Amino acid sequence: MSELNAYQRKALAILDRQQWENRAQLYVGEKTISSLIELGYIEPMPPVPTGTERFKITEAGRAAIRAPRVSKEQPKRRLTTLKPRLATMPPRLK
Repeated sequence: MSELNAYQRKALAILDRQQWENRAQLYVGEKTISSLIELGYIEPMPPVPTGTERFKITEAGRAAIRAPRVSKEQPKRRLTTLKPRLATMPPRLK
């Protein structure tokens, strides 16, 4: 199972709540739809006379959306104390 990008996750999250969903309601591009079909996460509905494209999430898609995200290890940055930009002057009050 490959790591999903944000657009793929968004489309799968929309499809997860619906039985069949129109292509226009997914709000993602053609590349995202074709990659999800290729991965087997969604399946297209057979052609209908109205001509609207509809898609359904598969069990593999449900498993992919529920899988925990893989976090990328990033080195911890140390915080440094900043020095003042201007030199401080002694107070003039006596």
